Amino acid sequence: MNKQVICITGMHRSGTSLLASWLFEQGLKMDVGGLVASAVGNKKGHFEDEEIMKFQAQLIKIAKPESKGWVVKDAIQVQGFKKGVQGILNKRESFNQWGWKDPRSVLLLNEWNTAVNDLKYIFIWREADAVINSLQKRKKRSKHPLDQISLKHCYQTWLHYNKEIIDFYTKNPSNCVLIKLDDFLENDKKVFDYLTNAFELNLNYKPLNTIVENTMFSEKTNNIIKKTYKFYFKPELVEAQLLQLSLSF
Repeated sequence: MNKQVICITGMHRSGTSLLASWLFEQGLKMDVGGLVASAVGNKKGHFEDEEIMKFQAQLIKIAKPESKGWVVKDAIQVQGFKKGVQGILNKRESFNQWGWKDPRSVLLLNEWNTAVNDLKYIFIWREADAVINSLQKRKKRSKHPLDQISLKHCYQTWLHYNKEIIDFYTKNPSNCVLIKLDDFLENDKKVFDYLTNAFELNLNYKPLNTIVENTMFSEKTNNIIKKTYKFYFKPELVEAQLLQLSLSF
């Protein structure tokens, strides 16, 4: 069996934790560095490898001190990735298939692509309205500084992350899969079949409805301020590009 390494990523609050937990339950090893504990907005946990998450967050914070390690609205240049990542990869060398999930990986796609031969990427995206409402809802419920993000920065960050995904996908289509969250929720068996065939993964299928809560992704927005920002930032233009590249059923 060929060695398979999978990066699971997308904008925060877009379903990355759900996708990662589903793949974890089916046998994809994702906990080499210990999984990040649950928190507000992720009661079942983030399914992030803590070692990789902390490594990426630190690089991002050094490059953009005001970012909190994830709120990034334009391109960044990080220092020390190549040196720091080698120890991470060495610890995982013995595994035939493994992966990690972290939305921050969107900001470091080119670095990861250079570091890992034939790395595969599973991107998941969610419409801006739902993501931004989820971020604002979490902000109200949480006292953690990382969760405090302005509405304007929500839109800017959503746009930047998803534009980075589009740019990387168009340059590396053979190693990438882009999935809309709604399609994943409705067609998980088809997603499973596609991923296991396209990326040669040895997994055991478990239905998504054994993991997901029915009300988990019901975020909607009707706030006049949000509508004003939406009119200004026009996320629907990026959504149309994402949809065009997404796995279809």
